[in-house]
Amino acid sequence: MQFQVGDFYRVSLNQSVGFLLAFASVLYKLKKLYIFR
Repeated sequence: MQFQVGDFYRVSLNQSVGFLLAFASVLYKLKKLYIFR
């Protein structure tokens, strides 16, 4: 049970980190577009 809970926590943490990174990169690209305009 402990291993399963740890794996689930690690997977969810990785997913949230990946989502935040993708969100940040999209915001960065949008900011660049607005600066060029």
